[in-house]
Order: sequence, then structure tokens, then C-alpha cells
Amino acid sequence: MRGMNKPAASERVARLAMASVVASILLSGCDLLTISQTSRHMREGNDAMSRGEVQRAVQHYESALDGTMLSAEAHYRLGLLYEDQLKNPVAALHHFERYLELAPQGQFATDVKTYADRLRLTIVSNLADGSIIPAREAARLKNENLELQKQVAELRRGQQASRGTSSESRPAAPVARPAAPPPAMVVAATPPPAPVPVATPEPEVRRAVPVHVATATDAVSSAGVQPVQPAAPAAAASAPRMHTVVKGDTLAGISRKYYGKAGQWQKIADANKETLPDPTKLKIGMELKIP
Repeated sequence: MRGMNKPAASERVARLAMASVVASILLSGCDLLTISQTSRHMREGNDAMSRGEVQRAVQHYESALDGTMLSAEAHYRLGLLYEDQLKNPVAALHHFERYLELAPQGQFATDVKTYADRLRLTIVSNLADGSIIPAREAARLKNENLELQKQVAELRRGQQASRGTSSESRPAAPVARPAAPPPAMVVAATPPPAPVPVATPEPEVRRAVPVHVATATDAVSSAGVQPVQPAAPAAAASAPRMHTVVKGDTLAGISRKYYGKAGQWQKIADANKETLPDPTKLKIGMELKIP
């Protein structure tokens, strides 16, 4: 009995080993099949893009998405398509973020981070300019608006106080006296000529001799009021406005503060390229030029 049990046990072990080998072959075959399908969809998507067939390329790239690191490049290609061709920044941002989740150190990781930051700014600007704003963004904008109103009120009070101080220190203007009336005209009368029996001479014309004629300049001088001087030429163009970054500031919020809408953030970013190479990395205390 013991001699018969040994071959049976060895045969059972051999069968188990064979089953494990077959299972490993099948699993590796499935992995190879998945890799082959992903590569095929990526290749077909690239071919469609070269022919200008954007929608077909999107279909092939989406078919290559399997949730693994192999599909990271498909997310990258889809992000570029949605941003450049389909003009859908929300979908583009989704695929760029999925790429960074699957391949944070991938070949395109540095570029994708830059694209994602720019898209976030674009989406925030579009929401601020549109009529549909999320509740959280609306609350933030409301608080920012209240803060701006307080700052405007403080500035107005400061201006009024400075005007009051300057008016108190300024000497009183001299009171203008009424202008003296011009002197009356004096007419010198010439006595009539003596009568001549032969012919009657023509009478001499009386002439008006003004003693003094007052002019407007004399009247103004007598009143003690100086003539109006021509206005001085306009001063040179004022220096550009400066904004000091505080906690919670964004380029969109600064644009809304100075221009009334957030869409001018790019204008501020272009004017501060030397001090602000990355528009998303504002630092507290940074001085920004407002063109």
C-alpha cells in the first residue's frame, strides 16, 4: 500500500505544477494582449491625428484608457486635443491631472504641470466673467467685494481729511474791492467867434478832451486782483500703479480690483514677467505693476 501511495502523490504534485504553469502562461498572455490593444489604439489615434481626424483620434485614445500607467500617454494626448482643438479647458484639465496621477515622473510631467496651472487660471477667469459661478467662488468674490468697498471708503475719508488740512493751512484769498467808476469826460467849450459884418464864419467844432479813461486792466489793478494766468502744461504721464500682494490674492482678483473684471489678469502677468515668471506663484509682499 505504501509503495502504491508514492507514485500517486508525485503524480498529484506534477499535475499541480503543470496547472500553475498553464495559469501563469494564460495570465501573461492576458497582459500581453492588454499591452497590444493599448499600443494599437495609441498607434491608430496618432494616425488619425496626422490625417486631421480629431474625433476619431479622441475615440482611439479613449479606447486605450485602461486605468494603468500604460494609458498615461493617452491621457496626455487627450488633454492636448481638448485644449487646442476642441477648446474644452475643463476636459483638458481632467486628462492632464489623470496623467500626473498615473505618471508623476513621466516624460511629459513637467509640461503637463505647466499646462494644468494655466488651465486652472483660464477656468477661474471664465467663471468670473460668466453668469454661472459656483457657490464657493461666489462667496469668495462677495467677501472680496466687501473688502474692496471698505478700502475705497477708507481712501475717501483719507482724501477728505487731507483736503481739510490743506484748506486750513492755505492763506485766505484777498477780498476783491469793487472797481472805481471811470472818471467823467470833460468837454472844453470854445467861445463863439466875434461877428464879422462881411461874412459869417463857420462855428468851431467842439472837441471832447478825456481827462482819463480807465481800462479793464486799471480796474483789476485797483481792485487788487491779479489777472488770470494761462494754465500750466499738463504734467507728464503718471507713474504706473503698484499693488502689494496680500494673503489670498490672485491675478484674477487683482484684475477685478483695478479693471472691474478678472479677464485682464494676462495683461498684469505680461507687465510683471521679470518679477513674476509664473502667474500662479504669487508671494505675499510682492510689488506688481498695474498697467
